[in-house]
Amino acid sequence: MSFKEIIDQEIAKKILQGAIKEKRIAHAYLFTGPPGVGKWLFAIELAKAVNCLKEGDDSCSECSSCKKIRHLTHPDLTLIFPLPPISFSKKSKKEKEEEEQRNRNKFIVEKLADSYKIVRYEKPGSISIEEVRNAQRNLFYTPVEGKVKVLIVQEPEKMSIEAENCFLKTLEEPPKNSLLIFLSSEPEKLLPTIISRCQRVRFKRISEELIAKRLEKDFNIPEKKALHYARLSEGSLGLAFSLVEGDKDEVRLKGVEFLKIINKKDRFELVDYLNQLLQDYGRESALELLASLLSLLRDVYVTIEVKKKERLLNPDLKAEIEKFADDFKGSDQVQEAIGSVEKIRGDLLRYVNLKLALLNLGFELRNSLSGLRREKLVT
Repeated sequence: MSFKEIIDQEIAKKILQGAIKEKRIAHAYLFTGPPGVGKWLFAIELAKAVNCLKEGDDSCSECSSCKKIRHLTHPDLTLIFPLPPISFSKKSKKEKEEEEQRNRNKFIVEKLADSYKIVRYEKPGSISIEEVRNAQRNLFYTPVEGKVKVLIVQEPEKMSIEAENCFLKTLEEPPKNSLLIFLSSEPEKLLPTIISRCQRVRFKRISEELIAKRLEKDFNIPEKKALHYARLSEGSLGLAFSLVEGDKDEVRLKGVEFLKIINKKDRFELVDYLNQLLQDYGRESALELLASLLSLLRDVYVTIEVKKKERLLNPDLKAEIEKFADDFKGSDQVQEAIGSVEKIRGDLLRYVNLKLALLNLGFELRNSLSGLRREKLVT
């Protein structure tokens, strides 16, 4: 792997390869953009390039330094990423340390398997101030094998205010031969003082065509289905992976459950259900749910208009889809529901409040199923 093989992101490549070639690498970078578009992979490639034993504006991927960084085993590479809280139980200190190590290993293993993978845990993760302090101390040591000590921070927006403030001094007076790379999907949550001390590089959404080709190759799925997932992914290859894998897990069934609750038309039961959902779902998993809803609603529309089961994306859910088709007043209402889901998905991608977005979606879909006209939504 090298910069040349990274999918899309030509502007980012030009910026960073130019900086390497002219020896103008900044002491700190902030990579921003949606999850699953290549920020992590780019950070690893940049770490390889600045420590490569061969000169150039790209890594050779063959020297010992490049190989160790690619396998995340280089002594001069430090990684920080959000970890879920250790459960409050009567576990011993050793058991808690083992649980934390399992969580760390999960992240490393999944990122090694595919750098675009969006790693998720059952509970939301965070970055502790202790981890930040340990990483900072490590930056001040002389590189062990490489030329530059590199610190990559995944989702820095999940640091506490204390942890962010802890970073400020390092950003103001960076150690010699050090490089900090922050990877954020929600940079607006970071302290302005952190943002101002980093050189920002924006990562765009990947084209549908490139995502579809990668899905066809990796999952051996038909071109038409690959393009369908690519469209639902909104330019995130990581999300596209999750959607394809979601055919094998509970995400589609959660979409069915969502529609069933809405169809009961009980306002209070709907609010209770959505509040419970919010306890388990973060922004990325909510986007997966919306993609599942779009897939189901598309099948409902096909059932009403075409009545050909071979056209269904979810043929194994045919009975549920036919029931939903009966529940809607007609294809116009289904199109309205699809439009509502697409709008809320767009809102989530612009980082509006997750609770507000899902509550509004619940009422929008309730209106579509009831044939109502714009009931007052949550504000």
